[in-house]
Amino acid sequence: MTPPKKRKPKKPGPKQPDKHPILLLPDEAFEHASNGATDSTIRKIYGLNRRDWYNGLEQHAEIRERLLRARNQMFANVESSLYRRAMGVLVERETKDGGTNIYEVAPDVAAIKYLLSTQKARDWQAESKLNVNHSGSVDKKAPALEDMTPEEIDLQVQAILNEKAKRAAKESGGVAVEGVGGEAN
Repeated sequence: MTPPKKRKPKKPGPKQPDKHPILLLPDEAFEHASNGATDSTIRKIYGLNRRDWYNGLEQHAEIRERLLRARNQMFANVESSLYRRAMGVLVERETKDGGTNIYEVAPDVAAIKYLLSTQKARDWQAESKLNVNHSGSVDKKAPALEDMTPEEIDLQVQAILNEKAKRAAKESGGVAVEGVGGEAN
């Protein structure tokens, strides 16, 4: 039996640029993120395994930041749509003859309830009860949205959005601008 041939060590070639698979993601991947796709969905679309995906995000902050910006834009769009639905909007539609029709879409009570129950949960729970055991019980219920005027609902939603803007500004170290749509309170 002959001994195995000794292999010559390969000479190191020029250093290859970092070609991590996550760097090869097309702009379309970030559009998927802005449309609500999860990391798992994006990985599967582009054939990246979990280890490569998370290692790539850890090593390449610019990719991680782009995905985060895309997702934050998606959440901002959803919040804006929910607010418009809760408050009602004017819609302009073009007619077949080239004119325009403007009509009002009424505020959606379900959207209002959702906004108030998620953003002001302590004040606006669907059924908050306080039971006191003394000579009887006392039940305290939050005011029904159906009994509120549109102005009261508008004030509550505006307060929620202002509070949320202040929290976001505080978390980001920025300055809070109160109001929605450029209004200052």
